[in-house]
Amino acid sequence: MNKIYNINDLNKKVLSLKKKKKTVCLCHGVFDLLHIGHIRHFKECKTKSDYLIVSITSDKYVNKGPDKPIFNENLRAEMIANLELVDFIVINNKETSIDLIKLIKPNFYGKGLEYKSHKNDVTGNISKEVNTVKKNNGEIVYTDEITFSSSKLLNVLVPEKKEGLQKIFSNNLELIYKEILSALEQIKKQKVLIIGETIIDCYKFVQGVGKPPKEEIISTLVKSEKKYLGGVIAAARHLQEFCKSIDVLTNLDDFKFIDKINKNNLKILKIKNDRINQSITKTRYLSQHFNKKLYETYDLLETVNTDSFKSKTQSFIDKKLNKYDLVIVLDFGHGYLNKKLIKTIQNKSKYLALNVQTNSGNHGYNLFTKYQKANLLCIDHNELRLGTKSRSENLEKIMLSVNDRNHIFENIIITCGKDGSKSLSRNNKKIITLPPLTSNAVDTMGAGDAFIAIASTFSKLGFSNEIVSLVGNVAGSLKVNILGHEKYIKKSNFIKYLKGILI
Repeated sequence: MNKIYNINDLNKKVLSLKKKKKTVCLCHGVFDLLHIGHIRHFKECKTKSDYLIVSITSDKYVNKGPDKPIFNENLRAEMIANLELVDFIVINNKETSIDLIKLIKPNFYGKGLEYKSHKNDVTGNISKEVNTVKKNNGEIVYTDEITFSSSKLLNVLVPEKKEGLQKIFSNNLELIYKEILSALEQIKKQKVLIIGETIIDCYKFVQGVGKPPKEEIISTLVKSEKKYLGGVIAAARHLQEFCKSIDVLTNLDDFKFIDKINKNNLKILKIKNDRINQSITKTRYLSQHFNKKLYETYDLLETVNTDSFKSKTQSFIDKKLNKYDLVIVLDFGHGYLNKKLIKTIQNKSKYLALNVQTNSGNHGYNLFTKYQKANLLCIDHNELRLGTKSRSENLEKIMLSVNDRNHIFENIIITCGKDGSKSLSRNNKKIITLPPLTSNAVDTMGAGDAFIAIASTFSKLGFSNEIVSLVGNVAGSLKVNILGHEKYIKKSNFIKYLKGILI
C-alpha cells in the first residue's frame, strides 16, 4: 500500500476514518536523519491512536544550517514509509504544520518532551501549533523518550564546515553562538539608515518555442512575470526583524506606493513627491522549468531625479544624518549618489558601512575608491580588483594595499563566492579567511546586500571581523536559497541556521 499522500487525499482519508470512529495522531518534523529517538516517539504516539500520520517539512522550508536537508523531501518520505508503525506520510509545503492541523483536525498531536517548554522556541511556531490543535479539539501528546538532535548528528557525520570554523574561532563554538544571541538583543536598539537606489527587479519566466527557420536565434514564450522591489528596499526588509527602527533614503518617490510599503519599524522617507523621478528596472528572463537565468535587460542605465529632489535629499542628509547609529550605503552606481552627498555621508555618519557594486550597467565606472573612508567596507573580490586595477595579483596582497593616505577603511570584508570571505582590520594586519557555508544556490541576486545588512549591525557593536563575516555569511546563505525577493530573512531562521552550524 502506498503510504505517501498529498494533502487533499490525506484529508479525504482522515474524514473517512473519523466516520468509522477511528482516531489519528499527527507527528510533524524534518526527519533528515532518522534515529532511535524518532522511532520511540512514533511508537508512543501510535499507542494513543488508531492511525499515525507523519508530516514532513518540505525542502524549501528547512533552515537547519548549510546544505540541509541532507536527504530531499522524497527520500525522507520514502524512509519513513518503510516503518510499519507509520500509516500515512504527507510532505507539508508550508513553514509550519498549522494549516495541516486545521485541515485534518488530528485527535492527537505528538511532540517530544523537550518541546513542552516553549521559551527556547525562537520561531514561536510551536506555541501556535499547540494552540491550533486545542482550538480544533485535539490533545497534545508529549513523549518522554530518548532524544537526539539530527542536526548535531549530521554535524558529526559531515564535519567539514564545523571543523573549518573551529580552526578560526579559538573559543568554544557554543560560546560564540551565545554571544551572537546576546548581541541580537542589543541590535534591536540600533537606529539604522540605509541609503541607495531602489531597483525594480522583474523576473519573466519563459518557455522555449524553437528556432525561427530563417534566423539563428531562439524563440521563447513568456509564461509568467513577477516584479520585486529590490536594491535598498530589499536590504532593508532583510533587517526588518532585527532592528526596531530602519529608515530608507532612496529615489522611490510615489507616496501612494511608499504608504503601502511603510509599516511598523520600516519607513521609506518621503523626500519630495516628484513623479518625474524614475527607478531603474532590470528584467531577467528565466527558464520556466529550472528557474535558470538566460539574460537580462535594463530600461535605463542611470536613475532620473529632479534638481528639487536632489536638493531635498541633500538637505535631509545635512540635518538628520547624525541621529542614526548606523548608516548603510548601497551604491549601485546608477547616479543617485553624487559627490556632494558622498562627502556629507562620510563626514557626518556615526558609523558608516559601505558597499559599492559593479554590475553590467556601470562596469568600470562605479569603484569603491571614490569613497575615502568608512568604518566597514564590504565588496566582492572582483570589485576589489577593479578598484585597485589589479586583475591577477594575490587577493590578500591587494587587501593590505587598500588603506593608504587617501583611503581609510577601518574594517574590510571581501566576499569570494564559493571560496567564502576574507576580512582585515586596519589595526590588525592579519587576514582571516572564512569558509563558505553553502554550496547550493537558487538565486545569487541580492546575497551581498543581505550580507552587509546583517553584518554591519554586528560590526557597529565592535565584534571581530571573524564574527561579522560569519553572520554575514549566514545571511548570504539564507538569501541564495530565495528566488528573487519572494521572501526575506527571518530572525528565527537566522538563529536556527546559526545553531545548525555552531551547536
